[in-house]
Amino acid sequence: MNKFDLLNQMNFDIEEMGVPLKLRWGKCKLATASFGHGITTTPIQLAKAYSIVSNGGYEIHPTLIKKDKTEKLRFDNLDDAKNALFLAYDNYIQFFKENPNAKTANTIFGMLDKYHWHLLNRRHMNHHFRQFGVLNS
Repeated sequence: MNKFDLLNQMNFDIEEMGVPLKLRWGKCKLATASFGHGITTTPIQLAKAYSIVSNGGYEIHPTLIKKDKTEKLRFDNLDDAKNALFLAYDNYIQFFKENPNAKTANTIFGMLDKYHWHLLNRRHMNHHFRQFGVLNS
């Protein structure tokens, strides 16, 4: 539970209202905590814990992202979509050439460095290549 930040107040973009209670770990507390009874958590703490479990144990740090910062993801034709993908990829490469130690926000996984962006992009592209039969499983 410590790994998931369920027992401590989380470092987050805004101050959270909930502060976890300090627990005295007796037999009853251990038994009831196994199904969540008696543990005070905030929704953002639960979201972080689920994210850690669902992505193989990699600790994420949630952050707020303005919705108006996301890019257009629907296009009228395939050529426009491909051109936008190539431009975005060129911008991604250029950004990390100029800022090799930067961390930037991903809508799902929070703040990512160059290595983790590369890993995410590679896995995401391989997923779609398999989906459309470009790569074998």
